[in-house]
Amino acid sequence: QIADLLNEAGHTTKRYTSKEGYTRGGRPFSSPFLRRLLTNETYLGRITYEEDGERKAWDGLHDAIIDEQLWTSVQARFKSSNRQNRHRWNQAYLLKGKLRTGDDFTMSPGSVHRPPLKRDGKNGKKRLVRYYISQKALKYGYAKCSIKSVNTAHLDDLIRALLLDHLASLGFDRLEKETSESRDHWIRKILDGVVLSPKRIRTRLDRDMIEECRTREWPEATEDTSPAIPTCPYEPEVEERGHLTTLSLSIQIKRLDGKRMILSPAGRDLVLPANPEPREHIVNAIGLAYRWHDSLLKSGGTLTELARAEGITAPRIRRLLPLTHLGPAILKRTLVGDLPPSITLNDLLSAAQQLDWEKQARELGLVEMPRGKGRRRSGEAAV
Repeated sequence: QIADLLNEAGHTTKRYTSKEGYTRGGRPFSSPFLRRLLTNETYLGRITYEEDGERKAWDGLHDAIIDEQLWTSVQARFKSSNRQNRHRWNQAYLLKGKLRTGDDFTMSPGSVHRPPLKRDGKNGKKRLVRYYISQKALKYGYAKCSIKSVNTAHLDDLIRALLLDHLASLGFDRLEKETSESRDHWIRKILDGVVLSPKRIRTRLDRDMIEECRTREWPEATEDTSPAIPTCPYEPEVEERGHLTTLSLSIQIKRLDGKRMILSPAGRDLVLPANPEPREHIVNAIGLAYRWHDSLLKSGGTLTELARAEGITAPRIRRLLPLTHLGPAILKRTLVGDLPPSITLNDLLSAAQQLDWEKQARELGLVEMPRGKGRRRSGEAAV
């Protein structure tokens, strides 16, 4: 409406002539242009800059031309408008409308179809992979954006774990007994927003909504309705300001097995899945390694002869054969799907160079980071 009023009055954006002699600007006002203008902290007497993919502000030497009270009022209107528009929630995307990058770009839902898994054969259905993608990457190119995109299920599970762990520390665990739809509905009501930067993730919670959730009359939960919930083995920093509580975790974003994963600075998993599944490509690699190992022992032949019989190259067989050196405990966790998501096939191949099973476990971090058992309660130690 404001853009329409400005355009009807004959106003345009700034018109200027470039060094090359081209005339720029002089265009009608648009909603995105006005939003950028009304959220520009330069007018508040500050200087904004980007550090490690996160937008920061510092008091400048120039005078403000907008007072703090007016600025705060306008930003509150933006937040109120955003909340009103968030009713169009698609349950496949828990953070739709609530996720931004550290340099203040929206992260929007997206999806892509991948080929069916090998076990499903040629007639299997294509897999739908969902993700959140930064508008900065879409508008200015992936090379300009440090966040790019993040797997939806991975990030949603991390936020669920952080929020539910925080509620449990307050002595409230009722949401864990709800259906997944009801649980996520209340998680979205409590979430004020999530800010994802390359080195930190901040989750803002509305304490008024937490209190409303705690004090409402909940129907008695039926047995076995509680969905499986992932856990986070790390305890976030907690900051309270106004009506908001912010949970902050130091992170790194790394691409593992085709997914952009959010890990601890040490490379450990921030999300431990509630219902882990074996990773097909790793299980297949171990199966091939044992089959080739057995063939070599029975035939007494060479790698070259085996490779010719299998129709593959000898280096491929040589690369996977060390998987037969993995200890039984590691093999069991791999085959039942209890292996942390951050451990890749290359990690297993590297660990298999060690013949000592305990050294293998230490190299993979399976000694220091045992799998969590249920939700962490108030007073329990975090890893």
